[in-house]
Amino acid sequence: MNASNDFTLFPQLPQELRLKIWNSTIEPRTVRIEWSPYLSQCTTPDNPIILRVSHESREEGLRTYRPAFATTPGSKPVVYANFSLDTVDFDWVIPNSQLSHFTHGELNTALKDVKSLTIRDVFLQLELVESWRSLLAEFSELEVLIVSNCLAEPDRPLISNPEAMEEDIRTSIFMAGEDENSDAMPKLVCLKSGYECSTHWWFKQCNEWCPRRMGRGSGESEKPNWLSIFSSVSNAAMGYSIETNI
Repeated sequence: MNASNDFTLFPQLPQELRLKIWNSTIEPRTVRIEWSPYLSQCTTPDNPIILRVSHESREEGLRTYRPAFATTPGSKPVVYANFSLDTVDFDWVIPNSQLSHFTHGELNTALKDVKSLTIRDVFLQLELVESWRSLLAEFSELEVLIVSNCLAEPDRPLISNPEAMEEDIRTSIFMAGEDENSDAMPKLVCLKSGYECSTHWWFKQCNEWCPRRMGRGSGESEKPNWLSIFSSVSNAAMGYSIETNI
């Protein structure tokens, strides 16, 4: 007879210790958000384990995680997240196929709560339709933007005139960001190759030269669209990499 691997004495542990064990499962996660045509709402396969074990664990987990991405004011969300901890990854294989669900109402409002976002590289290309770019701009409180599925090789280009490049990128940042308001720009991360990416090498300069996002949302003036800064800096940076042998 095989001994069971279940720890059957767990309910007999002191409550303080049990709660510490439950809380040890809380850590930063990537939460994949999918659209369910059947339910007509967002779903996820990544709800926290702490919410699914027992009544006690769920009660403790709800101190950290909240329902998110409601479809309508009266709907009951099935996604739970903590936007201070979690990175959101929308399962937008073809973005325009789900675009209409996020352009208005409760889902559109929820985008403003996201602080860390993973997005496929192709969705940031400058040729994207205006409706998609407008949707990306709704992530107005982003602090970190992680670019995934990058097809570029990890081969940082050589820049023939780094001084001119530096000046052009700085100018692009502050012109697009309206001087002191360039704190709207999130920190940029290439998931595949980091700063050595032949396409996203300029993330390093942008992260260094954009003011850190301290005190965001506290000013009375409207913050600029982070996507406009991204586009301006990308154009300036890639102009230099095109002139060199990558």
